[in-house]
Amino acid sequence: MTPPSASAVQRAPSVEFHRIVGADQLLQRVQAIHENIANRANEIARTHGHKRGYEPEEWLQAQSEFLRPVPVEIEELAEILKLRATVLGFEQNELEVSIEPARIVIAGKKERQPEEGNKLFYVDWGPDEICEVVHLPSEIKPALAEIKFHAGVLEFDLLKSEGFPEWTTRIMED
Repeated sequence: MTPPSASAVQRAPSVEFHRIVGADQLLQRVQAIHENIANRANEIARTHGHKRGYEPEEWLQAQSEFLRPVPVEIEELAEILKLRATVLGFEQNELEVSIEPARIVIAGKKERQPEEGNKLFYVDWGPDEICEVVHLPSEIKPALAEIKFHAGVLEFDLLKSEGFPEWTTRIMED
């Protein structure tokens, strides 16, 4: 069997991501998740005979029960930060992003309902939620952030603030 030629394999286009929400909204969600993890870590600690659940192993076990991991890559260039977050298994409408000068919060909750008339035969029994707070190595201009979603990956192009006057505008061409 011969591999398909490069012209035969086409990558689906990226889609602009539009579910950007205020930091307060997502930080409340982060706090609620953090409290759930802390309570579960305390339960795990008690089963091990500890008084509090702040041992790293107990915390990580509790966290893995609530959240899927989100691998994140950050590349720092002269004028921009490029960030890639792998959110496999989530659709764009299940994700929310908050962008601040020094951090990005990515949150999502997987909807597990079959379409009308269909039966659900398989469910991934892992955690159905993500919540990742990414502290950036340089401050950015949130209003000029560009986000694209493709094949389970969020891609961010973030214009760095340092050394650029506030009136700087980025012109994009197709």
